Amino acid sequence: MLAETDGVVVGLATYCESYSTFMNQPSIWLDDVYVYPEHRNQGMGRALLACLCSVALELGCTQIDSTIANDLTHERKLTRAIGAKIFHERRLIRLDHSSMKNLAKQAKAIGFSNAGQ
Repeated sequence: MLAETDGVVVGLATYCESYSTFMNQPSIWLDDVYVYPEHRNQGMGRALLACLCSVALELGCTQIDSTIANDLTHERKLTRAIGAKIFHERRLIRLDHSSMKNLAKQAKAIGFSNAGQ
């Protein structure tokens, strides 16, 4: 998934569809979110996550899982701000269905459409 400003790619999110055997539901594994340094602190990372939530909900996913490094203070703040939980013993983060719905609303607000996906 790409983030663009004025037709220029400024960031990306890499992910894959998965399946939670524990939840018996489809899910998404978020591999990485990257925003070019000159475009950081402008909401691009949050926008990418909002758009990913919209895609996940369209696919019927109940959660998005990922990991986060302990030394990424800014990213940890964003993780908490969007409603994801950090499991310290596993360093796993998850956006549950409610958090995905709340964040996906922001994707619509910025004009994201995943029609035809």
